[in-house]
Amino acid sequence: MSKEEKTNILQDRALIRFKRHMPRSNDLTLIILKGHLLIEQEMNDILDSNLTESKALLNARLTFNHRLAIIKAIYGSFKRSKFPYNNIEKLNTLRNQLVHNLEPKNLEENVLAFVQEVEGHESKAKFSEMKLEIRLKNSIAYLCGMICGYQEGREAAVSETLAKLKNGTAH
Repeated sequence: MSKEEKTNILQDRALIRFKRHMPRSNDLTLIILKGHLLIEQEMNDILDSNLTESKALLNARLTFNHRLAIIKAIYGSFKRSKFPYNNIEKLNTLRNQLVHNLEPKNLEENVLAFVQEVEGHESKAKFSEMKLEIRLKNSIAYLCGMICGYQEGREAAVSETLAKLKNGTAH
């Protein structure tokens, strides 16, 4: 299978998963909870593809933060990587705010701060007229795509290095 075919499979899988599980409703709570699960599944896919015995983690009862810490160990620190660790941590904070509080305070303000941070790479005017719920869904989709892209990039780099080692051309 070519590198391009593998990339398309990863991207298609992430898109299909997003479309299947992201609610069509505009309920912020449901969007956050489903979005968190989508991100967590993408993180699990990274662990599965980068660890030779990832099944050993199944009974470890790893938290979301534990998984993210392992991914940081795989991909590198904030300084060297553009992986969206901060955005993912903030989505986890939003999710925790929901599951630990029946009526979370400042939810809309916190969601707005989250989406503005994710959108930070784009023109603010581009998004300001959109409904908050749509912006949240777009932000989660963007993060899913980023994670998928990092997974594909890492797999391609490992494959290239292994091929060089096999051919005796690695430095």
